[in-house]
Amino acid sequence: MFRRTILPFALFAAAVTASARIGPIPWYSECLPGAAASTPVTTPATTTKRNSVDVPFDGSGQLEKPRQASASVSQIWRPKMANPNSKFWAWYLLTSADTTSFRSTGSTQMGLLEIVTHFAKGEAEAPGIFVVNGSTNIALENVNTYNSQNTHELTIVGSGRTAYIYMGDAWSKGSAASNYIWLPMTTGVVSTPKTKKQYKAEHGLFTGRAAVTDCSDCISKRAVHNIRSGSEVTFHNVTGSGLREWVSSNYTMNDPTASEAYIVVNNEPGATNLSQLNSGAGHHRTVTVELALRSGDVNTGIFGASGAVDFEVFLDGIELHAD
Repeated sequence: MFRRTILPFALFAAAVTASARIGPIPWYSECLPGAAASTPVTTPATTTKRNSVDVPFDGSGQLEKPRQASASVSQIWRPKMANPNSKFWAWYLLTSADTTSFRSTGSTQMGLLEIVTHFAKGEAEAPGIFVVNGSTNIALENVNTYNSQNTHELTIVGSGRTAYIYMGDAWSKGSAASNYIWLPMTTGVVSTPKTKKQYKAEHGLFTGRAAVTDCSDCISKRAVHNIRSGSEVTFHNVTGSGLREWVSSNYTMNDPTASEAYIVVNNEPGATNLSQLNSGAGHHRTVTVELALRSGDVNTGIFGASGAVDFEVFLDGIELHAD
């Protein structure tokens, strides 16, 4: 079976002090594999083989003694991160032993090695951490980092503020398409869109074998199941603004990789394929897409799926979001 080559980590940081302004993320020669550090760094003769990753050094954690392992140093990376008194640089030693053995170890000029966070087991390809200042969680539990891997974080320095854009691949087991994710990143304040209106699937019009059933995980405790090839749910009188707006489809399925789910707006040719945005028919309960809706309560939305014979979708409903 083909096995991907796991690439070294790429970690990113920007300098932030009490008197500093956030600017472009600096790159140093130390980022390059095999580059020599310009300042002495104490590193262990061997490193510990782990099925986990240790990330950013912040001066806390437990001291770990080196043990014998076959890991090798792949990079020495120096982010521009100073102590509050700006007396020393923080260094990160990036090592790897196999597809699941990665670690980033914080090291100061005094040679201390600190372990802060352990990642769970599993293959990892091109993971990345974007840090402006402070600390944060990497991702929610059990989301597989949203089935995406970063290729670049773009920093845009404007006249009024600095903006950041996440640029990465979108992995999908259910599609051969090459998809990309480009999303703006904000720091400091986390905000979520407001739900403008919900349309429950049980109040829609069913075709084929689709029927209402109990659903303990659904908002209304009811859902429409048996949505498969030849079965659809149509939502009538959906209120739009006349502009493009975000619409979420809330659904689950018995086999996330067996088929494809889609949504059609106002009977226009060409369905919006939700599967390409959701790793097959769907590993996540909610998929949000931007759709063009007419002004007023004159819109229709058709949710359906196609694929394997034993595949079926449980649809809770759709939601429109306000910015």
